[in-house]
Amino acid sequence: MKFKNYQILKIKHYLKNNSILLLSSGINQKADNWMKLEQGFKTINLNYYKPYNKIARKVFKTSIHSNFINLINGPFFLLTPNDKTLLNKKLLKKETLEFLKFRLLALKLNEKMYSTIQIKKLNSFIYKETISVFYQFLLINLRYTRTLILNSRNNVI
Repeated sequence: MKFKNYQILKIKHYLKNNSILLLSSGINQKADNWMKLEQGFKTINLNYYKPYNKIARKVFKTSIHSNFINLINGPFFLLTPNDKTLLNKKLLKKETLEFLKFRLLALKLNEKMYSTIQIKKLNSFIYKETISVFYQFLLINLRYTRTLILNSRNNVI
């Protein structure tokens, strides 16, 4: 198997089998700094994989995440939390990855990709809590629009 084919299969494996995947960009590092980076990843319980950009762009282009192809410019990393690591806002904070000289570009939860702007607006990563907030939002807004419609009908008649 050629190395290029191996990398394509590995990126597809990361996209398909990891329910939590962080896409980040980083600075080209010297060999001296890689030890510090690997230790930093170990302290925040993250595994990393650095694919080639052209191959990653090619895989993203043919996947369901083709909208995120523009994120892959420069050094690009796929980060996955260890099995025992819980995903929380602390892990996704700007300072957590900045001390490693990495910037979070997107987050893949289950089969959906979220940009950093969408992540900042999330209150919780727990599905039931998010759905209950959405349900409450719909109840309030539908009730409000219903009263507007009823008031407008009463004014017309």
